[in-house]
Amino acid sequence: MNFPAFAPFTIYSGSSRLLRAICLGLAALGGSLPASSATVAPPTVVWTTPSTNALGSMPLGNGDISMNVWAESSGDVIFYLGKTDSWEDNSRLAKLGRVRVKLSPALPTATGFTQTLDPAKGEISITGGTGSTAVTLRLWVDANQPVAHVSVESASAVSATASFELWRTAQTTIASESSDINFGNPA
Repeated sequence: MNFPAFAPFTIYSGSSRLLRAICLGLAALGGSLPASSATVAPPTVVWTTPSTNALGSMPLGNGDISMNVWAESSGDVIFYLGKTDSWEDNSRLAKLGRVRVKLSPALPTATGFTQTLDPAKGEISITGGTGSTAVTLRLWVDANQPVAHVSVESASAVSATASFELWRTAQTTIASESSDINFGNPA
């Protein structure tokens, strides 16, 4: 399939960088797409500081179960759980609730902290501390079952407690038709 090297086009607000990158990429390829069927591995994303709320979460899922995962500076690892059939009565797909994983002693976040999304493995790993204080949590969703997993690895003894936190405990009137009903107030 051949494309013109550069044709006049209109740039719409919010998409100008993407359109320029696509056009420049096509021009660099001589106006054609490569015939190769080789796949490119998705990029790994690494954060080196904890998040403050769900706006700093990483996505994970298997097409049926979804998770939004983040670690807070307290050492707690928190994730929202969603399911493709968790529809509300007003036809909105809602999260089921929030899970908080607390470690004792707490996950060290002051040194050695990383939160890594590895799409090729379908997992998120969160590490805190170094040497004998290093603790790693791995989170993934089973590819064949509606099951979310959390594992903890540590050089020293650590206990983990997971608690499910309902986040919709009162009836709420939704004023708009926005699907982002919790935007701006994720905690």
